[in-house]
Amino acid sequence: MVRIGIISPYSLTIPGGVQQQVMGLARELRAMGHETRVLGPCDGPPPASFVSPLGNSLPTAANGSIAPIAPDPSAQFRLIRLLRDEEFDVLHVHEPLAPGVTETALFLRDKERMSTVAIGLVGQIDRDDVDVGGSRTSDLWGSCRGFIHGGL
Repeated sequence: MVRIGIISPYSLTIPGGVQQQVMGLARELRAMGHETRVLGPCDGPPPASFVSPLGNSLPTAANGSIAPIAPDPSAQFRLIRLLRDEEFDVLHVHEPLAPGVTETALFLRDKERMSTVAIGLVGQIDRDDVDVGGSRTSDLWGSCRGFIHGGL
């Protein structure tokens, strides 16, 4: 059995595509016998027993939409504590460049104990034609590669 942590930057109680993908992946991995927990912001009660809420989200304008992320320090501290306590074998991080819990997970995980970090939506990050805050995503992705041991 593998202990898997899936991290979403978006509130798991607000409907959205990433949230559906995260919850669906967790359900499938659990059905396959893997101990799987989802960590992310929740605005209200968690949607499932295997969700660990990291606090409320803050609606943030991004790409012509409103992203319900949790960039506040209290969410980061909850995440750090859960990563330490849960001792995941694999960490699956969705939207690693979103401000908040996914960035924190990527850069502050236990590199000695955790064997694999998988990045959700790598195909979007790896494209050279995407511009984020004046930096090409390929440059940002290249900076992150040194922190990642492998992928799924």
